[in-house]
Amino acid sequence: MWKALTESEYTQQYFYGAVWESNFELGTPYKMSAGGFPMIEGTIEAVDRPRKLVTTFKALWNEAAQAAGVSRVTYEIEERGPVCKMTVIHDDLIAGSPVTDAMVDGWTTIISGLKTLLETGAPLPAA
Repeated sequence: MWKALTESEYTQQYFYGAVWESNFELGTPYKMSAGGFPMIEGTIEAVDRPRKLVTTFKALWNEAAQAAGVSRVTYEIEERGPVCKMTVIHDDLIAGSPVTDAMVDGWTTIISGLKTLLETGAPLPAA
């Protein structure tokens, strides 16, 4: 699961074509881009490979998203025998904001795509 979460060969297939630019070391910056366009930037706040990754999250994809400020995303991975459970917590968001609503919808697509990729070896078909 850790590789699928952090390596671009996987993320490009389920995270809107995103490529990570990070060494995933505590306190270092990271960037995500897709098709050469910046999507997200932040800082690695906690790393416990392969169980936990915490990042700050600054959306860059449009002016409204940029105005939403910095939030935090926590990825928790729990091995359960031959499978694992991943929990994604995105906090410090502005309640009721259209940008927050879009992020919630985005996470649904991203997590569904990750699950499909890991279970089938193929990306989720585009709608």
